[in-house]
Amino acid sequence: MSSLAAATALGDSAGMQTVQLEEAQAHLAELVEDVAKGNEVLIARNGRALAKLVAPGPMPGRPRFGSACGKIAFLPGWDEPCPGFEEYQ
Repeated sequence: MSSLAAATALGDSAGMQTVQLEEAQAHLAELVEDVAKGNEVLIARNGRALAKLVAPGPMPGRPRFGSACGKIAFLPGWDEPCPGFEEYQ
């Protein structure tokens, strides 16, 4: 068992591990790999939670040109003037 595994054993619960700040500083790359695999890491100092490492959620993509094609319908008369707005034409 590595020193990181020994340090995290005290707080393992449902995919989340708790690591003391000093241990997190020494093993950041390993913690990031764990987070990339779907685990969460709680970083604590003196038994008090300071930060939580979690994987980012899905990133919103840019709309694709033409992706709304066929989803918008213009009814007949959509471009007719509205009643009461004659003076603005």
